[in-house]
Amino acid sequence: MTIKTKKYQLDSNTYVKLGLLGVMKELWWFWFLPAAIIIVPSLIWPDSMGWWIGTGVILSVLYVLFWWAQFMGATQMEQSKVFFERLSYEIDSRFIMMKKNAKEGMPIKWEMVKSVQVKKDAFVIVLGNDNIEANKIQKFFASKLGMPLYLPFSIFNGDQEKYMMKLLERKGLVTSTKA
Repeated sequence: MTIKTKKYQLDSNTYVKLGLLGVMKELWWFWFLPAAIIIVPSLIWPDSMGWWIGTGVILSVLYVLFWWAQFMGATQMEQSKVFFERLSYEIDSRFIMMKKNAKEGMPIKWEMVKSVQVKKDAFVIVLGNDNIEANKIQKFFASKLGMPLYLPFSIFNGDQEKYMMKLLERKGLVTSTKA
């Protein structure tokens, strides 16, 4: 059975929010670095504790700004523009077809889907590609992070939301239940 959706345009702010949340979730261990910068030198030089706290806070803000710029920049890149156009989706057990119109579309194989989260109002499908040719750092980030595909329940016709849930369960991709 093919699940067909209404046309939907992913808002760039929603994409940036999903991307930042994904980074914070996957790279949670980074937050030990600012904590260590605050705690360790403060134990050695207690008189300069304010400087170390300031350094840790500035480092944290710069980290969040770096990732915000990465995701905001992705919304402007020519290669990713298609994800931010008004698209309809046709989903079946073989692939997810992103359709611009009746003649133009792009299939996404299920092998590219890293994970799926079921939020209270949408499916968030995280796409990734672990098979890229790159250096070790790029491969690390490609394996950890992905492109979120946001499919709100409002774009599904009738009971197709339930069929989508069953398909995701059969594929073994559902990571959380609807709240």
